Amino acid sequence: MKNLILPFILLLTLVFSCRENDIDERLERKTGSYDVYVGGTENLQVCYWKNNQKTILPGGDNLNGIQINVDNNNVYVLAVNIDSISNIPAWYFWKNGVKYDVAQYLNTLPNTSTNFDNIRLLSKMIVNNGDIYFAGLVKIINPTSGVNTYQLCYWKNGVKTIITNDPDEMMGDFEIFNNDIYISTRKNFNLSTLTWDLVHYKNGVQLTSTNTSHQIPKGYYKTSSGIFLLEKNTQNNIQSYKNVHTNTVTNLPTNITQGPINSIYWNENEHFYIGSDFYYKNNTLVQINDPNGFNRIGHLLTKDQNIYMTRIKDSAVKFYINNVETMMITDISKGCFNSICVVQN
Repeated sequence: MKNLILPFILLLTLVFSCRENDIDERLERKTGSYDVYVGGTENLQVCYWKNNQKTILPGGDNLNGIQINVDNNNVYVLAVNIDSISNIPAWYFWKNGVKYDVAQYLNTLPNTSTNFDNIRLLSKMIVNNGDIYFAGLVKIINPTSGVNTYQLCYWKNGVKTIITNDPDEMMGDFEIFNNDIYISTRKNFNLSTLTWDLVHYKNGVQLTSTNTSHQIPKGYYKTSSGIFLLEKNTQNNIQSYKNVHTNTVTNLPTNITQGPINSIYWNENEHFYIGSDFYYKNNTLVQINDPNGFNRIGHLLTKDQNIYMTRIKDSAVKFYINNVETMMITDISKGCFNSICVVQN
């Protein structure tokens, strides 16, 4: 879902029956000790909702709010251009409502209409105990020769760490685990055999490297037991996950249909494998069959047995808690719920 987000409509599930009262009471009993944040855009304005109450962020017009983080009671929201493909790529973030231009924050040249590749970031921001992380590719212009070079980097609180100067190395994802930063890349491409090296870096130092074919990194996932990378074979769509430290590869459960799995979400011993209109909780299939047709899953997050989910139908999107509808956006051409964060209060 790209370039999204419009009218936030808080569905007034007013108490017209004892049954609706019961639903509301059960929902409150299960979720009352948490603050639920949903980040996104409405009417082409970046905003977020805390427990269904909306806050519009200043200077967020014509941007798409794609991520929300809450860290030590501070609220962070990341946004990109509504269409970062045809427009000049740009990223912004807010901390407690104060807006920052990411290129300026990282002390890099901004993208322009003539130089739109000065900075290429993964559209992801990590906030960990007050530290802010970004990762991506930055162009460096040699002041004497004028020759362009590229650096694959990550930034912690605006301070850059260079991983490599190889412009052909492609970054896959990055994640924080035990206060260390892990980055996956692909390099040493052989177009005749369609092979490459799949590489992990830890704090900027190469940790492992595996020569592989057709395997692409889809994203890091972590539990208290370790950090893992989900990989996908582009030829047969078979997905597996690999322990970053041991290189041990584990296939998805055999009863899970491989092709339709779009993402996974792990919450300690609960593993969610998410498709378009279904998910598996560990090995158990849960089929989404909404009577109003809101069956396509956008985002899913769990916290202490509570399930938070966005689901889409045609041009509208709804937000659910434990399958109870709580919010709605009616036109995803101008807005959408793009990120969920749940914090114990």
